[in-house]
Amino acid sequence: MHKSIYNFILENGQRLLRVPISYRTWGKLNKSRDNVILVCHTLTGDQHVDIWWKNLIGKNRAFDTNKYYIIAANVLGSCYGTLGPTSINPTTGKIYGPDFPIVSIRDTVNLHRQLLEKLNIQTIEVVVGGSMGGMLALEWAFQGNFVRKIIPIASGGKNSAWSIGINQLQRQAICSDPEWKNGDY
Repeated sequence: MHKSIYNFILENGQRLLRVPISYRTWGKLNKSRDNVILVCHTLTGDQHVDIWWKNLIGKNRAFDTNKYYIIAANVLGSCYGTLGPTSINPTTGKIYGPDFPIVSIRDTVNLHRQLLEKLNIQTIEVVVGGSMGGMLALEWAFQGNFVRKIIPIASGGKNSAWSIGINQLQRQAICSDPEWKNGDY
């Protein structure tokens, strides 16, 4: 499924127009609309929780679709249906490519919050995610009383010097690939 946010402002002040968000749902929303489990995916994942966590979602499973309304939304900057570098920039009519703005974990949480508001959801029972999804879950904890519980998996509250160094090494490996062409490939 898709929804769009027509005027989204990033944490750095940049404005994005017509931001599509891909998401999937399982189960049924109860009358009070508060039986929501939001599942956040890893950096290279997508909104298809039923594929990558297939043994956890369904009737009488950890994410019990008899009791909960499970939502998984794709992250901002992805290539799986939510606005990202391969999307068309509505201002120029061309693919964003390397001109796509740098986005933060908070930007994705803010975008997903707007999606939930469009779906008339005011409360989340649980936010769960692993790796980058865990970072998203941690950021959701700062959304006031919108979220009751978080389950961050394989994520730290802050990065160590070691993890910052490894992340920089990974970025440099990508940038040094001759096929990368400064992101304009």
